[in-house]
Amino acid sequence: MKNNTSCEVIRDLLPLYIDALTSEETNGIIKEHIDECEDCRAVLDRMVADSTAPVKTDDRKTIDFLKTTRKKNRKSVLIAALISIAAAVVLVLTAVVLAVNFIPRDIDADDASLIITVREEIVYLEGSADDKKLQLSGADVTAEDGIVKISLKAVRKNIFNNKYFCAEWNTAQEVKQVYIDDRIVWEGGERISDFVSQVYAERHLYMGEMTANTDTAIALGMYKVLGNCTNQLFSSQEPYGWTLFVEEEILPEELAKKEEYMQSCAYVLLGLIDNLGVINYEYTVGGEVKVLTVTTAQADDFAGESIKNCYDSVLSLQNVIKKAPAVLMSLIEVEKHEYY
Repeated sequence: MKNNTSCEVIRDLLPLYIDALTSEETNGIIKEHIDECEDCRAVLDRMVADSTAPVKTDDRKTIDFLKTTRKKNRKSVLIAALISIAAAVVLVLTAVVLAVNFIPRDIDADDASLIITVREEIVYLEGSADDKKLQLSGADVTAEDGIVKISLKAVRKNIFNNKYFCAEWNTAQEVKQVYIDDRIVWEGGERISDFVSQVYAERHLYMGEMTANTDTAIALGMYKVLGNCTNQLFSSQEPYGWTLFVEEEILPEELAKKEEYMQSCAYVLLGLIDNLGVINYEYTVGGEVKVLTVTTAQADDFAGESIKNCYDSVLSLQNVIKKAPAVLMSLIEVEKHEYY
């Protein structure tokens, strides 16, 4: 009586059985089935006969040809893969070279020496990067309501791009202000010094922002001249006030110059901090504590106009600073930029 394994399953297993690739348990099932099934035994006999028959010469040639062709195909595929990898590497390296040497990047105006000329609707710019490895290559320029904003671009200097940079733009409207990055460098027909532009950028509405107050004082160079100061703000009632306590004792022979300087800085601070109404300095001279107070009214008299105009106009700030004593003006570093 036949076992329960179907003929289809046994015949599927016969090639593996002939090649001795089946397990002992499977061999037992196959043998048991073959002993009982004449049809499957006949199929097995044919398979055994075919597997032991000699290969004809033509068939051997065909097999050898197929093996050789397979080896050649594998070699061709390997060569093609290596070529593809090499091409990809070349493309990546080319992209890196192009990105480094030819694709423009942003460059800060502080890292370049520039000359800007303004003539009615035309803005003309020329200059070079301070880093000798870089070359100015262009600029992003926008113009709206007479306000021109310029952001510089640079590339790595190479044999294709190593000329002195110059360019001009027709804004199609009369130019009122020119910005380089976030700083005003030209306004109302006058150049704005780097120092004034940096100080003006620190203006703010509320004296209660002590960090902003300190940033304005730093831009003015106050701590270079006066040394460390502690601060106290008075904001319970107007006029709102700011007292600076100068920690270093002032020498008697320096008193006049230092007081003149403190007064000039107070004018600027009162102009740039919108709701600030009074500045006090407390300092020591020869062991004696002194107080210098500067009010908005005093600052208006000095400026010849409302000192708060400094908040709205960098040109007003520049005019105030131009009236200041030499000790304040001496803090203006040699200009890197020229504007006409």
